[in-house]
Amino acid sequence: MSDGFQVIMTGLQQAAGVFRAEAATFAAIMPSGGPASVDGGSAEINDALSLVLGAIDGLHTQLSGVIDQHGGKLEAAYGTYRDAEDANVTMSEAITTVPGPG
Repeated sequence: MSDGFQVIMTGLQQAAGVFRAEAATFAAIMPSGGPASVDGGSAEINDALSLVLGAIDGLHTQLSGVIDQHGGKLEAAYGTYRDAEDANVTMSEAITTVPGPG
């Protein structure tokens, strides 16, 4: 591997780890079930507020999942590049190996 390629490979691994960790951190900042509701003074306001807060919770959960998926995509890219590099090394060794007599 060339020095420049190793930096990219390490960067992909690190970025994947950061995305995975940040997804978990982001998910953890929201209380289970969404933000706490307050009494709005009437049943209608309380019901509407409950719906909005539930939607916020759902969107927050979805966003943390998307962040995690990006980490997975970075991991997959790393794996693809690693496999290609391994195949290149194997092919180069096969091409440069001179068979012995006999």
